[in-house]
Amino acid sequence: MTNFLPDNEMEESTESDWLNITENGTYRMRIMGIKGDDNQFIEGWEVWEEYEDENGSKRSRPHRSKFVQGVKAPQELLDLDRNGDARYFWMFVVFYEGRPKIYEVRQKTIRRQILELTRDEEWGDPRDYDIAVTRSGQGKETSYNVMPKPKEPLTPEMLQRVTDARIDLQAIWEGGQPFGALESDSDAKVEETGNDQE
Repeated sequence: MTNFLPDNEMEESTESDWLNITENGTYRMRIMGIKGDDNQFIEGWEVWEEYEDENGSKRSRPHRSKFVQGVKAPQELLDLDRNGDARYFWMFVVFYEGRPKIYEVRQKTIRRQILELTRDEEWGDPRDYDIAVTRSGQGKETSYNVMPKPKEPLTPEMLQRVTDARIDLQAIWEGGQPFGALESDSDAKVEETGNDQE
């Protein structure tokens, strides 16, 4: 019998670079980015614009702008939103299920619980311990609970995986892809010297 076509199906990778808590359950993660680390933490305003794609199908896409203390969301951003409303968010890098991901937190209840932990003397810096975010309920009855796990130092593997991902959340402001956006030291040296050592 002759094989006319290869019989080596590869499973498609459907794993997202984003941690989306859309199903009920518990999601354990380590926060890797905190305020002051502009590559791994940002805060801002987000709206969702509805539009029709080239096939006439209705779609929606996010638009974001940076948060400035004491300043409301810009009117041009509000004008894009399907409800005329902007939502405040945090976005940071987390380590989840063995790899870095981006987690966007729009829910006040999650933000408040994380803030309470960071203000507590026994917990403090969220990079020192995992948190478990549990989602339960449906629709308007959805609730979130954040529980800290025992403190453990970041492992060298975790740090290396995040470094290797070269995540720069600043790319979000231009609508770009944060993974791979951060220039590595070797990229910067090539750019400075104009040499490409391949």
